[in-house]
Amino acid sequence: DVTGVQTCALPIYFNTDTKSARGRYLWSPSGDLSVNLIADYTRTHNEGGAPWTVYYSTPGSDLTTGLQSCGVTVSQTNQQGCIDGGRNDSVTTMGFSGQVDWNLNGYTLTSISAARGEVVGTPESDVDSLPVNVLNQDSTGQNTRNFSQELRVTSPKGQLFDYVAGLYYFRSTLRSSIT
Repeated sequence: DVTGVQTCALPIYFNTDTKSARGRYLWSPSGDLSVNLIADYTRTHNEGGAPWTVYYSTPGSDLTTGLQSCGVTVSQTNQQGCIDGGRNDSVTTMGFSGQVDWNLNGYTLTSISAARGEVVGTPESDVDSLPVNVLNQDSTGQNTRNFSQELRVTSPKGQLFDYVAGLYYFRSTLRSSIT
């Protein structure tokens, strides 16, 4: 049980379960070549609790009256919510990056590739802060994918000009819908 979350006709609770892992592998087959690989994964599941609290509402309004019926006093220090449907959502994020550095006659050629994703599972949330089903939100989830690629060359140090030149590409896609 977590204090500070008021629900009407539901027990007071809020549970979060998070699992994470991260790994790195560095391979240097020679003094001129190195390969660095990194991967991570996180999954979080939230269940119960009010998704937010109300800090201001017009006195006497339907919102204020509805919140008062659950014992919530609207104020700037309010940490309570009044909901009817609870909260249930999960988020999974994962990423992979690889960097290859190759020293060639004093120049360093670098390639950095990265992919990242986030999947938000069908969140359900009471968004009206009232103990009635007026504005409850259901979603089909969200899927975000990012990819980036960087290629660059670094000049030898101590020359007339030291420089870094390169190209960068980024692409992101988002798929989501809310009902």
